[in-house]
Amino acid sequence: MKKYDIGQYIDTVKDNDDFFRNYYFHSIIDLNLVKLDYILKYGILSRKEIEELKLLSFYVHSIRSYDCKNGMDYISLVDYDKLYRTTYEKEPTFSQFFEAFSLHTLISLSLMIDRDIKVSEVGISESCFDDEVFAFKRIDSKNIKGIILPEHLADKQLKDISFLPGDDYSYTPKDLNHLLDCLEIYFDKKIDREELLISVEQAWNIAYESERPSITVAVKEQRKRYGRDMRDVLSFLIHELWEDKTGINNPTYIKIIEYLNKDLPVYEIGSKKLIIDYYTKLKKREL
Repeated sequence: MKKYDIGQYIDTVKDNDDFFRNYYFHSIIDLNLVKLDYILKYGILSRKEIEELKLLSFYVHSIRSYDCKNGMDYISLVDYDKLYRTTYEKEPTFSQFFEAFSLHTLISLSLMIDRDIKVSEVGISESCFDDEVFAFKRIDSKNIKGIILPEHLADKQLKDISFLPGDDYSYTPKDLNHLLDCLEIYFDKKIDREELLISVEQAWNIAYESERPSITVAVKEQRKRYGRDMRDVLSFLIHELWEDKTGINNPTYIKIIEYLNKDLPVYEIGSKKLIIDYYTKLKKREL
């Protein structure tokens, strides 16, 4: 479910190879714009730093998950340049199985990080990705040099974006209730959870029809049967929260980024070119 056809972006990346090799990237894989707001205010923090500052925690992986290689003290980063230094391949293959750049950076919202920071090859354990590296504890705001996102994401309305990654942990009632608790605090608004929790129960009931339950498979089946799945319900809820907070009618992803971001340049990975100043493109379109 996390995969997206990145083929349209490969030529753009190759044409701007030096640009991508010049940064580390920290991707917000669940596309949660509250995380972006926190990063712009506090920098990029490890789980332990978030807890010590008593900030809201929106982690999408359990700390016990196989996918969690950063543990309490590390921050995951993508090092595109590292793909030129791997043992078996001497350049990017754009495989979403082995390259975090392809799986995350080319389909998600990412922060561009100065390469002057100190990183390590291993977090709490070795990564499955050829291009993942780790920073320790925190990355200060001064080391964040820009925001980058793919073309297909920028102009989508929030209600049309899935804010859940492909990790089963994120689909549990416990984790979704935690997410809603955090959203209530951030938006300072009581959320009516009934429709979402009914949809979650419906999806899990479909999952348990199988001898080998998979919630991500069940959500696809839920959409086939009922025309709408639990992700749609959550997306519409988040859409309404941002619309109410910002006063922007039918907010698009880039419009909320513009609302939150005051200083950093925004880049768009397009199918034909890399757009360096996305806000200029946006203003021209509005004229």
